[in-house]
Amino acid sequence: MSVGRQRYGILCRRLYANEEPAFARTLNGEHEGEYSTVRAEATLDVDALFTIVSTLEYCRGLHSLRLVGLQRATTSLLTREMLSAAVVAVRASASIKLLDLSDSALTDDLFANGPGSPLSRLLLNNTNLEALLLRKNELALASAKLILTHLPTNRTLIELDVSDNRGFKWPGMAKEFQLLFKENVTLVSFGASLPDPASTAVLSGFLHAPGRMRLLRLAREPLLESNIGQLVTLLTHKQVSLTELDLTYAQASDLGVTRLARALMSNRSLISLVLAHNGIATRGGLALAEALKTNCTLTSCTLTSNLLNDAAVVGLAGALSASQTLTLLDVGRNPIGPIGAQALRQALHTNKSLTSLGDLASLPLAVGLRSSLNWYLRQNVTRRDTLQLEAERTVAQRDGLLELLPPEERALRRKIFLLEDESVRLQGEQSRQALETEQVSVLLAETIKRNAQLVDTVAKLQGQVDKLRKTSAAKKRSKSAGSVRRAASKLTEAQQSAAKHLAAIQANWARAGQEQGQARARSEGKKQGLPVWAHLGGLTPLEHAQVEAIEAAARSSQSKSSGPSQSRSSGPESSGPEGSGPSGLEDSGCESSGPEAEFASAYSAGYARGFESAYAPDVLGGFQQWSPQGNFEGFAVGDGLASVLTLSPRSLAAAELSACWAAPEAIDADKEARARATLVRESSD
Repeated sequence: MSVGRQRYGILCRRLYANEEPAFARTLNGEHEGEYSTVRAEATLDVDALFTIVSTLEYCRGLHSLRLVGLQRATTSLLTREMLSAAVVAVRASASIKLLDLSDSALTDDLFANGPGSPLSRLLLNNTNLEALLLRKNELALASAKLILTHLPTNRTLIELDVSDNRGFKWPGMAKEFQLLFKENVTLVSFGASLPDPASTAVLSGFLHAPGRMRLLRLAREPLLESNIGQLVTLLTHKQVSLTELDLTYAQASDLGVTRLARALMSNRSLISLVLAHNGIATRGGLALAEALKTNCTLTSCTLTSNLLNDAAVVGLAGALSASQTLTLLDVGRNPIGPIGAQALRQALHTNKSLTSLGDLASLPLAVGLRSSLNWYLRQNVTRRDTLQLEAERTVAQRDGLLELLPPEERALRRKIFLLEDESVRLQGEQSRQALETEQVSVLLAETIKRNAQLVDTVAKLQGQVDKLRKTSAAKKRSKSAGSVRRAASKLTEAQQSAAKHLAAIQANWARAGQEQGQARARSEGKKQGLPVWAHLGGLTPLEHAQVEAIEAAARSSQSKSSGPSQSRSSGPESSGPEGSGPSGLEDSGCESSGPEAEFASAYSAGYARGFESAYAPDVLGGFQQWSPQGNFEGFAVGDGLASVLTLSPRSLAAAELSACWAAPEAIDADKEARARATLVRESSD
């Protein structure tokens, strides 16, 4: 029993901790160079972990130490003392090259804060550690600052993976990343969950040294289209040496995956590609299938937890029939139906290299179909193991035969065997190049075919463009003609409106001229001494002459104080119809004297001078108009004649006529009211 094993047993007894058998065998040297708590054969609690960490320094020949999954709920089982002890053991051991502390709920307080923190001691002045894996922890800003501070001067660390730490946001650290990849010349593998612009800075650093980088993991953060473009540039670079690319949860979608697939067609360095949780559907799956047909270096492709349907899986199955290098195609947790599964089973008839399709239990398939796929995969695994055993047996037999030969012949035989191995290797390389040449020829033929299709499509599109141009020109002409018609219509409407306005203006001018004429007539009437009421109607010169006759008759009647009135013995009234005109006054039973005689004489004088009607002053102002037949035609008030009543003068009493002829100041109010009532009554009848 080794010293380390004895010390481990003593510590376990003192702390009442259960011994972990796998670690005990590691202390005895019974290991394959690695110890992992994932393979622990006993439950690990805080005390058990303390005993393991305290005796790590006694592990000899150990090159990988994986203390992973050490948490309960969200609390780490590792304390700061345990982490410090583990760091001391790693720094003291010349054999440990890899330290994995993933998925252990590490925080800044446990691992990065304070002077002499475990993380700073691992990165500063380290002489043997080459790989540090800190995935799926709770590290935050303090750890990020330590990494970007000490890593540029570190000359031993080759791989660093701090991806899937939710607290890592790398705020404002793009320049530090640029400095990191400029000054650090040993780091070839890097993994982190980087938001933009840190992701852009990291990819720029990889592009500055495409022949140095081996692994890139950009998980748990969405990539921009510009980042996808940087990856495409990196994969198609002539000096690229990238072998592993992990874009889990990068939200590349069909568009980004299609661009990556085109880059994979010409890439000859990538071995492993992880595109889990990227929302890849039919378009992206078919693009990857086309890339796998021509790519001859990719051995592992992970497409788990996407949106691959039967159409995409049928395309991938076609790629499997043409590829003999792919050993892992993980399509687990995808909505694959029976059609896609049947296509995969048909492809496995000819494909002898594929050994895994991922978690088939997660696929919605029938039990028989899933069992059939597993059977074909097991056959491929068995064939691979058989070939490996045969190769090992051949090497063992050859080494045994060499031991029987003399030293000189043994050395000669070794050289011969080395030459044979080299010949086999060259043959394999030649066959691989021939396969690549064939694939390139197929790709070239496909490219020529697609170019021809593209030319035809361009010609069709050109015809459609010409047709659209003609249609557009016709529409423009039609639109122009319509615009002209609308403009002409508007012009016509404007002309009509202008004509209406002109007519209105002319009417206004005529009315204004008429009003000016009336004003002049009234002015002339005043000059001639006419009464005021004669000017209210805007009389014509003929009407003025008749009014003068009426005025003369009125003055004549007023000059006579009393006496018999002169009867009308002659005049134009005799020519009128019987019972009409001024002669009809004799039939009314009234004496032919007073206003009647004045009216008759005024009418006779007016008719003799060629007038069509006679006028008499009214008690309310203005004047009355009478026809030649003796009918009352209305009142002339203001701007003209207002036809209100049509009465015969013979129905009026002599007293009422006298009242109508009297001056306004001498009118009795009762008599005027009776006269008006009589006029209204006669009008209504």
